[in-house]
Amino acid sequence: MRATREKWLERQRRCWDFAAPGCSQLAEWLEHHYSPITETMLCLAPPPPEGRVLDVACGTGGFARRLASVAGYVVGTDLSPEMIAAAERDSAGLGNVSYQVVGAEEPLETPRPFDAAYSRLGIMFCADVELALGRIAAVVRPGGLLCIAVWGPADQNQWSETPSKLLLEYHGLNPPGPDDWTCDDYGRGGHGGAGGGVHPLLGRHRATGARPSRR
Repeated sequence: MRATREKWLERQRRCWDFAAPGCSQLAEWLEHHYSPITETMLCLAPPPPEGRVLDVACGTGGFARRLASVAGYVVGTDLSPEMIAAAERDSAGLGNVSYQVVGAEEPLETPRPFDAAYSRLGIMFCADVELALGRIAAVVRPGGLLCIAVWGPADQNQWSETPSKLLLEYHGLNPPGPDDWTCDDYGRGGHGGAGGGVHPLLGRHRATGARPSRR
């Protein structure tokens, strides 16, 4: 299982490193595209105004910067060094946000617990979602906030479902199964997307100080 997870993580790292320049160039469009999810998360779980906040799977830092506009200090993490490099460039001049190259399934070194942790459309890519959630909970203070958005079932997400159907129809390519990347049951998975016609699944919880059970 560990070897399989490491192989998956390395594949993810390479893919996101490759995608980082494009994500940075499209940052403004992406943030507009994701804004309904972003604002729903902030409404569902408002970060403490003076609090210390974690953004997991932060990509090029768009959501981290939005958090920084309403929270005291934000730490963004991502497994992709190129995503983090882009986030640091795009966040130049902001004094209350910093970034670390750390995957969601990896332990995060922090001097003290966070008051809240968020992840916008990232956890569904994890090889082991339960482990990732445990890692996040481990660095949030008891009673702190956890707020996570993931892709919903594919049949509710035309943003991804339509291209997948076209690939299958015209090229005979088998896309992932309809719910391979969705986290509606906290399994690995949602092959859906975010934006117009998309219904992300949102979760808000209070941290209990639980620790991850896997190594």
